[in-house]
Amino acid sequence: MKEAFVLRGNELFKHSLTNDGVQVQPVPIPPPKLNPIEAPRNGDMLDALRAEMAKYQFVPLPGLPRFCGGLVGYTGYDVVRQFEDLPNTAKDVLGVPDAVYMMTDTLCVFDHAKHRLLVIANAFIAPSPQGEGGADGLSHQRGGIVTAYEDAIARIKTIVARLNAPYLNLSPDPSAECTPTRSNKSQSEYEAAVRKAKEFIACGDTFQVQVSRRLERRTTAHPFAIYRSLRMINPSPWMYYFNFDGLFSVKDKPLRIIGASPELHARYENNIATVRPIAGTRRRGLTEAEDAAMREDLLSDPKERAEHVMLIDLGRNDVGRIAKFGTVTVPDLMVVENYSHVMHIVSEVQGEVRDGLDQFDVLRATFPAGTLTGAPKVRTWRSSRSWKASDAASMAAQWATSRSMGKWTPAL
Repeated sequence: MKEAFVLRGNELFKHSLTNDGVQVQPVPIPPPKLNPIEAPRNGDMLDALRAEMAKYQFVPLPGLPRFCGGLVGYTGYDVVRQFEDLPNTAKDVLGVPDAVYMMTDTLCVFDHAKHRLLVIANAFIAPSPQGEGGADGLSHQRGGIVTAYEDAIARIKTIVARLNAPYLNLSPDPSAECTPTRSNKSQSEYEAAVRKAKEFIACGDTFQVQVSRRLERRTTAHPFAIYRSLRMINPSPWMYYFNFDGLFSVKDKPLRIIGASPELHARYENNIATVRPIAGTRRRGLTEAEDAAMREDLLSDPKERAEHVMLIDLGRNDVGRIAKFGTVTVPDLMVVENYSHVMHIVSEVQGEVRDGLDQFDVLRATFPAGTLTGAPKVRTWRSSRSWKASDAASMAAQWATSRSMGKWTPAL
């Protein structure tokens, strides 16, 4: 299986989206690891993606999910250097591209509510050659429609045949081996970064800093088996599996990205931008009474409330960058949501997007999520990068977008 993906979410159309590699095309974007100093100031990666999307017109049909094809991929943390004036202190130690997107026109959609599977194939019709009009142009267009339709039907039949074929057995492999976990920071280095962050907060340079380190281990387990195990052991509202085999490799191995996140980073739909900051955590109780006690303890904790309020303010500021004046609201304020193992405090910030802006502007204004950076964002970036507070995952948001909507989640 090459160049494929799985997106699963209880809010993402209440569907799981998969693509088996048929007719997936990589989207041309600025070269990976583009030097931010050399990047053109009048354009960035998102401008390239917007230009790519402008070539297509997806037609909404009743009864189909809101996402039936379009761009799917990820945006790396350091892409923010194309949007903000930041020092270039990052070192490429992983060799992972800053961003990878696929233009998908064929996918399977699992409808968990109705227990059905939809196979969707978009028929892309090329415009008539320039200068060809009249009867010749009409004939060419009709021929293109017939060819595109037949091609879409053939793709659907191919997928149905694959679905009817014997499936790949990905049961847990007891013989799979893992190396010991290795960190890019020692415990003493990590603790020193935490102390430095506390000094910056005490001096008033920042309110909140994301201090992290990267953990690595090698395994012989099949990547998709890892995704399935993660889905069973720790099901999250947003889960994803990207297989970029045939597009990119890291250390001579196909690039695959697996993860699960409780957080919606941003959504653009019906001209409304939405962010849902999550901050404040307690474990789930064993009983409803214990759950209720944990919820009360969480909401009464001054530290958790203060951290969450900071992220609400950050979300209001981010949305305000692209929203019409006076339209930024907080429809959900400090609601506790239960997940498989923990509970979180969640809020929702919305704003009506200004005329002339779109989902790419929403991502530019909100990226990366405050939970991956700190607050205020730019000041925290500049100070923390000088003492290496954060080694954020190379993937900061996974994305599904069509012409009129976009949805992103932090790649956790």
